[in-house]
Amino acid sequence: MYCVRCFHGFRKEDNLKKHLEWCENKPIQHVNLPKPGKNILKFKDYHKTIHHPAWIAADFESLVEDIVCDECELEEHETLPSVSSQLPTVSNFAPNMTGTIWKLSPISERTV
Repeated sequence: MYCVRCFHGFRKEDNLKKHLEWCENKPIQHVNLPKPGKNILKFKDYHKTIHHPAWIAADFESLVEDIVCDECELEEHETLPSVSSQLPTVSNFAPNMTGTIWKLSPISERTV
């Protein structure tokens, strides 16, 4: 059930009726778009940001393989309940670490 004015969704009809009493007294919403040339937003408040001494990201690449159940004897219309028919297998992992807590010298200056 949705309000036809603001498209807000409700699960119970009582809540929708209460909302309609409130929503009908409000003006219909509309959007004012910025004029061409004034439609670019820029972040200016860098002094409000938080410095993080470390940043770590991990990227996993995976393959999805079908599970074959040779031992299962099911009729065509039957399915296995609560069992996934595919299994993800990790094929690649790429960590990325950066920050000021790791004072690493450039690779060309490192000694082994």
